[in-house]
Amino acid sequence: MSAIVDSYSESNQDNTNFLYDVGGNEIREAGQSFTGGGGVLDYAKLYIAKQGSAVGSIQCFVYAHSGTYGTSSVPTGSALSTSESVDISTLSDSLSLVTFQFPNDLTLVSGTKYCLVWLVTGTTGGTSSDKNLLYGRDVSSPTHSGNLMYYSRFDSTWNAVSNNDAIFYVYESSTGWVSPSVIENVSYVANADNIKASDDTYGSVTTSFMSGFSTDGIIDLYIPSGATNVRVNEDKAFTSLSGDDSYRSMGGSSDLWGETWTVDDINSEYFGIYYFIDRVDLNSGNFDARGFGLSIPSGSTIDGIEVRVEDFGSSNQNFIDNIQIKVYYTEGSTPTVGTKYHLPPFKRS
Repeated sequence: MSAIVDSYSESNQDNTNFLYDVGGNEIREAGQSFTGGGGVLDYAKLYIAKQGSAVGSIQCFVYAHSGTYGTSSVPTGSALSTSESVDISTLSDSLSLVTFQFPNDLTLVSGTKYCLVWLVTGTTGGTSSDKNLLYGRDVSSPTHSGNLMYYSRFDSTWNAVSNNDAIFYVYESSTGWVSPSVIENVSYVANADNIKASDDTYGSVTTSFMSGFSTDGIIDLYIPSGATNVRVNEDKAFTSLSGDDSYRSMGGSSDLWGETWTVDDINSEYFGIYYFIDRVDLNSGNFDARGFGLSIPSGSTIDGIEVRVEDFGSSNQNFIDNIQIKVYYTEGSTPTVGTKYHLPPFKRS
């Protein structure tokens, strides 16, 4: 269940460059800087081909970003995640999109810059050979916000190419965790706007002035109906809170909360969360959280929804630091893969 987080389409390709692994002074690594979207890295696609009877393997990596994004982007540190390798001999001799599956071990922080790098090993080509690995790029009018880069073993240096962009796609397996921009319909929750961000400022509910009572509540979702909300048919109950400020989650990657969801439902500014806590001998506290700014592609299937709340209990009060939502979905179109390659199974975060 994955969606594109950043890409530069093959429709922009007007040139190729080659990588090879022979001779000691070769160029066998290249890359492109991109922006994370807050989800779990699932797979990447490159627009690549083999020359002649090229052999060896190609593998992708994601690195932290250094330099000025779009001008001098280069990778730094050790690889944050490593894909499965692909056998170059099985590639087509025409450029095609080929998938590189990652192990779903890296959350790409929303807005953070990264470098997607591809490395060839065991090729028998060279600067005057027809046995290299080719990758597609745009050299005439590149418009991606990042930039191309390559590593030369001749001078052991990463070199940024500010006027080139590679053809690539990076996919995440969910929307990632998203906080609301609106807290409304508040009842008996003090400082409710503090709930919009995880920053150790709290909304609070006084639960009971009597001892011996546990604090119970529910988390629920809203289906948008015009400018109003309709609660779903399935509540997620919770009991008295612990004494530590930590997240607890409800729902999951295949939990639809008893409903059938459309893309328009999820993308609506009125799609939201209902939080209710029983104050026992007092009036109950509740609020609605919405305005998540989600933008799931048209035609996608909604697979699951997960909610997490950062809150804790102390004495006769509940303190709520943040509430977030994550939506799992599958895009409507099947990702294109290279010749002789099958679409890998989608993995849930």
